[in-house]
Amino acid sequence: MKGAYEISRYGPEHKSQVAELQKELWSSDIRLNTAYLEWKYEQNPYLDNIPIYLVWHRGALVAMRGFYGSLWEAGRPRQQFKVYCADDLVIAHGHRNRGLFTLINRAAFEDLPAGGDRFAITLSGGRTTVLGSLTMGWKSIGVMQQVRRESRGAVLARQVRRVIGAVPGFRKYSRWWPAPWERDQFARLDARAASASSAAGGVRLAREPNVEAMADFVAALEMDGRIRHVRNAAYFAWRFRNPMHEYRFLYAGESRLTGYLVLRRGVSDRFDQISAYISDWEASDLGVKEELLRTAIRWGGFSHMIAWAATLSDAARGMLDRAGFVDSGAAAHGMPCVLVRPARGGPAEGEWTIAGRPLLDLASWDLRLLYSMVG
Repeated sequence: MKGAYEISRYGPEHKSQVAELQKELWSSDIRLNTAYLEWKYEQNPYLDNIPIYLVWHRGALVAMRGFYGSLWEAGRPRQQFKVYCADDLVIAHGHRNRGLFTLINRAAFEDLPAGGDRFAITLSGGRTTVLGSLTMGWKSIGVMQQVRRESRGAVLARQVRRVIGAVPGFRKYSRWWPAPWERDQFARLDARAASASSAAGGVRLAREPNVEAMADFVAALEMDGRIRHVRNAAYFAWRFRNPMHEYRFLYAGESRLTGYLVLRRGVSDRFDQISAYISDWEASDLGVKEELLRTAIRWGGFSHMIAWAATLSDAARGMLDRAGFVDSGAAAHGMPCVLVRPARGGPAEGEWTIAGRPLLDLASWDLRLLYSMVG
C-alpha cells in the first residue's frame, strides 16, 4: 500500500485534477466543480489554509478528503469555537476497497493543526462514509429526522414510474427524471410571488439574501444555549454563494424583519434537482413562522419539499405535520446523521463537551440543513 499510493496536501497546482476527480461526486461539469472548490475552500472565511488531502497512484489523483472551516457557538453567555467540517470524500473507481478510506483519514487527522479546532464534524456524509467513519473514532450525534412533503403530481409521477418499470421493454423509460412539471420549480415560485396582489401576511420573496438584516435578526433572538453555527453577515454572505445551489428568500416584516425562510434547489446533475429544501427558518413568533411556511408552499407549489426536523421545537414540527410533511424513510437506514470526533490533540472521550453541553446528546444541538452542504 505505501509503495502504491502517496498522500499530499492540496495546492493550487492541483485544482484542475481535483475538479476532474470530483466529477464522480460534485457534478459532471468541470467548470462548476472548479467554482465550488474555490468557493468552499479558497473563499472560506474561517480558515487561512486549505486542508484537503489527496491520494496519488502512479502520478494520477485517485482520492480526496476535504476539511472546510466553520464557526460555532454555544452556552449563555455565548462562547464561540472553530470546528473542522469533514466532507467531499471521493475515491475513484478501480481504487475502492483497497483501504484508501482509512489511509487518507488517518493521514488527515495526523496532519490537521489543532489550534482552536478541538473537534471535527461531518454533516453530509453518505452511508458508506458514515459507516467507515464510525470505525475510526467518529461518533453519531443522532439521525436528523428528514421529513418530506410530496404534491399530488409527484405522487402520481412516482406511481407511473413504478408501473412502467415493471413492464418488460419499458423499464428504461421509468428513469425519465424529472417529469416536466418537476423542473425548475423556482420559476413557478418567482412567477406566483410576482403576481400576488399583495404580500400574504407581509411576506415577500427575494432572489438575493439581505445578509445584514438576517444577521441582525438572528442576533436579536434569545439564545437557548444549544450548539449552533454562528449566523452572522459574513457567514450568510459566503454561504449563499454556493455555486451548486440556487436560493430563494422569504421575508416577513416591513421596516424590520420578523422572520425569514430560506429555500434552495440543486443545480448540479449529481444533486437532487427536483426538491425544494428548507435550509433555514426563523421567526419572532409562531404565527409568523407558520405564515412563512404556508406562503412558501402556496407560492411554490413544489413537487417535493425536504426539511430536517430532529432539533426543531415541538411547535415547528407541528407546523410541518399540518403542512403534510411526513418521515422520508431515510431514518430507517440511519441517515442523514451528524458525526463528531476530536481533532488532533483534542479532548478525551469523557470530555466531549462544549460550553457544558455534551456533544453526543442530540438535545445539545440546534442543527439545520443550512449548516450542511446538502442545504
